Amino acid sequence: MYSFKATQPTLNNELHSTLESCRAGLRYLLARRGPLALSVNQFGGFARADPKSPRPDVQLYFNPVDLRRGRCHAHSDRCRRISGILPVFPAHAPDQRGPHRYRERGLRRPPDIAPNYLSTEKDVSDVVHADA
Repeated sequence: MYSFKATQPTLNNELHSTLESCRAGLRYLLARRGPLALSVNQFGGFARADPKSPRPDVQLYFNPVDLRRGRCHAHSDRCRRISGILPVFPAHAPDQRGPHRYRERGLRRPPDIAPNYLSTEKDVSDVVHADA
């Protein structure tokens, strides 16, 4: 995972302390505005990481928060105090699809889902190419 220092304020500036996080939460509850009303993925796109791929094989998106050394939503960790961004580039079209099924007792119980991440050589290769 990569993170970069930003020259402009990011969500780190608004969520790095308990007081600021509470203020953002209250603002969202009262007005549905502020940093918690945003999608964490502000912009992105699709790219071909492997030149041999016939179509885009990774999705790129950028988060206006640096989570490299902490998580904003956890009580025990805090966002870093510096402004930062976090680029993310997962494989876009994995080969392996895991099974998913509903359990017998209706829709109130969560489904069984086994995503089987990185279980094929192509999926591993796509991630390696994206990281290169």
